[in-house]
Amino acid sequence: MKTPARKKKSTVLEMAEPFEGPIDIMIGRVKAGDMGAPFEVDNLEALCDLKEDNLAEFQRTLDTLQKAGVETPDLNAALKQGLESKKGRPSQAEELVAIGEGSGVDLFHDGSLEPFAFLQDKGTWKTWPVNSGGFKRWLIRAYRERTKRLAGAEPLKTALRTIETTAIDERPERPVHTRAAVLDGTTYIDLANKKGQVLEVGPGGWRVVEDYPVRFLHLPGLLPLPVPVQIPLPVDGPLEELRDFLNVDDDGFILALSWLLSVLRGSGPYPLLVISGEAGSAKSTFAGFMRELVDPNDAPLSAMPADEDDLFVLGQYAHVLSFDNIGGNLTPGISNALCQIAIGGSKPKRKLYTVADVATIKAKCPVILNGITEFVTQADLADRAIFLSLEHIPDSRRRSPADMHAAFEEARPRILGALVEILVHGLDKLPSIDTENLPRMADFGRLGEACETAYAEPGTFAKAYRGNRNKVAEAVVENNPVALAIYEYMFLRRRENKGGLWMGTAAELLSILDLHVGEGAARSQYWPKTSTAMGNALIKHALALRKLGVVVNSKRSASNGGRIKTIQFIPPKEPAATTDTTDTTDTRDPPLVSVGKFLNLNDITPLTDTTDTCVPLKKEEIKKERGGGSVHGTKPTDRWDA
Repeated sequence: MKTPARKKKSTVLEMAEPFEGPIDIMIGRVKAGDMGAPFEVDNLEALCDLKEDNLAEFQRTLDTLQKAGVETPDLNAALKQGLESKKGRPSQAEELVAIGEGSGVDLFHDGSLEPFAFLQDKGTWKTWPVNSGGFKRWLIRAYRERTKRLAGAEPLKTALRTIETTAIDERPERPVHTRAAVLDGTTYIDLANKKGQVLEVGPGGWRVVEDYPVRFLHLPGLLPLPVPVQIPLPVDGPLEELRDFLNVDDDGFILALSWLLSVLRGSGPYPLLVISGEAGSAKSTFAGFMRELVDPNDAPLSAMPADEDDLFVLGQYAHVLSFDNIGGNLTPGISNALCQIAIGGSKPKRKLYTVADVATIKAKCPVILNGITEFVTQADLADRAIFLSLEHIPDSRRRSPADMHAAFEEARPRILGALVEILVHGLDKLPSIDTENLPRMADFGRLGEACETAYAEPGTFAKAYRGNRNKVAEAVVENNPVALAIYEYMFLRRRENKGGLWMGTAAELLSILDLHVGEGAARSQYWPKTSTAMGNALIKHALALRKLGVVVNSKRSASNGGRIKTIQFIPPKEPAATTDTTDTTDTRDPPLVSVGKFLNLNDITPLTDTTDTCVPLKKEEIKKERGGGSVHGTKPTDRWDA
């Protein structure tokens, strides 16, 4: 059986595409019957340059011309005369290098030794990778304007290699950014317009500038941001306009607004924005508006890549990634890659056609995900995300996409002005924000708290973010049979002895939960079959369980050195807001209300084991104690078997 060819990885950069130079055009004319084409002055010069730059390719070209009917002796004589006249003159490759390294071009390289050029193209300052199609087209056009001749393919390749070497070995290292950057506490936001304007945002205010100290990459698809309208605080009017375009509840709007401010800040780490809702709840429209406000692109929504390598390539030079209509659970590889991209990660790869050279792909950017089902099930990824559930849109409130986009474009400069004004306020307040008791995405949490007093009461953001994270933890536990079984088991123990503690090995816990969920569920492919798998599941879901009051710890046994697991149900208390002095003693039911309703916990007969340290009973004893069946009184397969 023939092995299929391996698919070549996609790339963000527009690399050197096939180029038809003057020699290719000349050969085409000869094959069409024009035998005088090789003897024209420009073509003779191109052949002379080819002979100097690449003798092997020159000989192949002569063979092609001879087979097409060109008289070789006459051509050799003309070439000899042309070479004599070229003595002392720079070659075409040298002329191209002189343009590419000229005074109007700022060459540099980044931390991964990728070469870049900062130059003015058609009146606009742009940053391009030296090996990109954009820089190559600029070089060809500049050479033609200066010499009135076409650049040959071989001289162009030689010149590009030389310019790359100069940028890496002789020019300074500088970071390259897309759309937003932070330098010395000041944020720079690339408007990407024809004037080359950038927003300079700091604690003291913001302004539009055309001279700035950072370098922004300009890749195909990048669209301009509007120049913001200057609106002093309070900015209630533009925020009300924004609220009309975002189909979320009040807490969801606070979190969406905080996410936009984090993206404009430009430093990260960034929480993933996960959007879900029923069909017709405007998920794609919501995601598109969120991206257009901070990083417009001619392809605002795209499909999720097939593997993590492609995802890293997309994130390398992107400011915002937005993936549409995700169906089914994300794979572990994609989930891990999204975790890395959210906080900033790298992926080393061996360079093509080399043995020892390594290319490192670095990515850190905000990500938007949207879909109908709950597709984020990995606990680590969920803990780095904001989950927004969109509300149902009745027909009486539904608007046509054309009308919505027209209204959005008209309001966008005002909304952007309001966002920038709030960001200025946040940057001014940021140093005073308490650094204790910060959430997982600490930088996002601090910025959210610093910005909130520009548009809401103190504590509004913290309350919305804390509530969202608790709901995320509930969703993670609900969607995993092991985590749900642990929660249910510990809840039942606590309901009987008020603070139940379990202690034992992973193998002992597996034997208890096997009987707790029933034989059908224990045979499911999603259920651990070994003590190692159960131990890994405990580690994997410990974070989500802790948010719901189930604390998992592990320690070595003093007697035999084995690893002992301790699980205790301690319902979490809601922390008080900084300005609230009311009593925060927890008198509520356990926090996983949705799971409680799902499991009908009020109708379940509690476990009879009330010891603080639980040693598993034998299988027959447990069955006898529980009446020979599941503690639910229903078949476990109703919940976990596919």
